Amino acid sequence: MHRIALAFALVAVAACDQRSSPPAPARTAPPVPAPAPAAAAAPAAAPGGAATFGHRAPAVGDRAEEKTAMVMTMTMGVTPAEGGAAQEQAMELREDETRLEEVLATSGDAVTRLKVTYAARTETTKEDGKETARPSPLPGKTFVVEARDGRITVTTEAGKPAPVAAARHVQESLALLGKPDPILTHMPRRPLVPGAPVPELVAAIKEEIAAKAKEMPVERATVTFARVAGDEGVFEITLELVKLEKPTRLALSLAGELRVKLATSAITAFTLKGPLQVAAAPGEKAKITGSGRIELQTARRPL
Repeated sequence: MHRIALAFALVAVAACDQRSSPPAPARTAPPVPAPAPAAAAAPAAAPGGAATFGHRAPAVGDRAEEKTAMVMTMTMGVTPAEGGAAQEQAMELREDETRLEEVLATSGDAVTRLKVTYAARTETTKEDGKETARPSPLPGKTFVVEARDGRITVTTEAGKPAPVAAARHVQESLALLGKPDPILTHMPRRPLVPGAPVPELVAAIKEEIAAKAKEMPVERATVTFARVAGDEGVFEITLELVKLEKPTRLALSLAGELRVKLATSAITAFTLKGPLQVAAAPGEKAKITGSGRIELQTARRPL
């Protein structure tokens, strides 16, 4: 479903969306996790609010908790091409997920093997006032996810193939496993001053969305460095996306904030929200109109 794909494309950038570096051999977990390496460069917040971001590659033994949430509301009306009464529907979709991650193997800047435990996941829909909870096979389950030879495999802790539905969700949410985190690799090494555009991070976000929601291309995007907040840098983001899926055309105009650790360039929070518009796709004879709002959030913290 494109709504799930879009949510993960926009809010899971902090997980382990990473790209393989073929020359670097994989490192597997030792009996005792190795200490995390220091940042390659010392970050700094200069007078006037300028900031320089450090770089830290993922390491075996890294653990983190990630929480994601999405709320979408929409009202849509359809008038058949042959005429007749318009059909109208109001709906709301809510998704919440908490997962724990542990890095089991890396290659350069990429995580290649990850243990994922789903602490919670809920999905509810409300259509014309009637609410329905969709059961999930994920809460309480742990999976081992590995990127190898261009494929992502999902197994249980016992090494058996994961159930199909669970494996599909995990593969979609970790579509960039085995590749470096685009935010980490695209983060400028030059000092950034408040108000400065950051085209490198525009490229990173487009890369994320192309990997996870390629059916929803970015029509316009901006990233601007806003300020230093404690040990984090804050970026302001705008995105315009369009999805054509006959018989409809869905357009989103989103704005929000990206928070990144100064020392490591690791994402700690990501929020986007804004209106959506639904219309008939080009060539469709039926009259389709609709509008609503969507809000996406993620928060990530090391354990």
